[in-house]
Amino acid sequence: MRQAFVSDLKEGDVLARPIFSSNGNILLGKDIVLTPTYIKRLEVLGITTVYIEDELFEDIMIDDILSDQTRLQAIKVTRDCLDMVKMGKDFDGTNIKIIIESLLEEVLSKERVLFSLNDIFTRDDRVFSHSLNVCILSIIIGIDYRLNKEKLFDLAIGALLHDIGLACLGPEAIQNKDLSAKENARNYQHHCLLGFNLLRKKREFSLLSSHVALQHHERLDGQGYPRGLKGKEVLFYPRIVSICNIYNNLIQSDQNLLPHEACEVVMGLCGRYFDQEILRHFLRNVAIYPTGVSVRLNTGEVGVVVDQNLDLPQRPVVRVIREETEEKVARVLKEYDLVQDTTVFIEDVVR
Repeated sequence: MRQAFVSDLKEGDVLARPIFSSNGNILLGKDIVLTPTYIKRLEVLGITTVYIEDELFEDIMIDDILSDQTRLQAIKVTRDCLDMVKMGKDFDGTNIKIIIESLLEEVLSKERVLFSLNDIFTRDDRVFSHSLNVCILSIIIGIDYRLNKEKLFDLAIGALLHDIGLACLGPEAIQNKDLSAKENARNYQHHCLLGFNLLRKKREFSLLSSHVALQHHERLDGQGYPRGLKGKEVLFYPRIVSICNIYNNLIQSDQNLLPHEACEVVMGLCGRYFDQEILRHFLRNVAIYPTGVSVRLNTGEVGVVVDQNLDLPQRPVVRVIREETEEKVARVLKEYDLVQDTTVFIEDVVR
């Protein structure tokens, strides 16, 4: 399989991975043959990339961090929690704790993984998938910091519910994709304190988890909110969740930045939003060029990322299928392990 932009899909392409709604329904299943109607529907749903079958990459498997069942259950639990808060009702913290245990069990069962958004959800589902993605990436970074399971649990609770205060502000705050408008809206900024007050009343949650909701928009330079904390005044867990939240917002907002583009933006924020140590742990654990993505090399050749080098995510393994971008016929020509082939590097993702 390989990743393809929806704008490049052709009639007859076959889906290699299903597309979900947040309630667990499969909108389009694996092995569905795409028609013009299906392709148009994907565009309407705001989906920009999908995975399709390709005989040149039949051996390529995507290493999922979570099973479909656990991911969909986590999104359902998160949605149910936010729905209760919207209605002004108390939510069941037990269900949150149970799903966090499941998330930790699955992530910890992996020897080592890089974070990559492999699951395809519709635009309307991104509010809930955002919370889960921030949670998963925070767990992975926490593991890289060698946190024990108890600390990972508290980090994960805070990460999954970091935006719970938005549910108190109405649908406009949650659905607003204009990040600059959100950052400058005093009403939006109030969600941090609202979330903190909700979580600190839950005796089943650690106060450290509650502070993630309060501090995840604070910045290293003191220009964040709600309290303008600076440097180490911001607690450790919120600092982890902050960088994960920024990254996921970049790739799931209407900007739809690709992972390598989002990583460039994140690196540019270092020194203002977060410190170099947090950035280093982040970059060690994100698939900058996810498996299945088509790339152009500095040699002029075009290929697809077929494997990752876990210790150097910026230098994956690329299978070359064209000697140049304009070449029409795709065929396997060679493979570069960019850790070994040090003079070859990725110039860009082929759109």
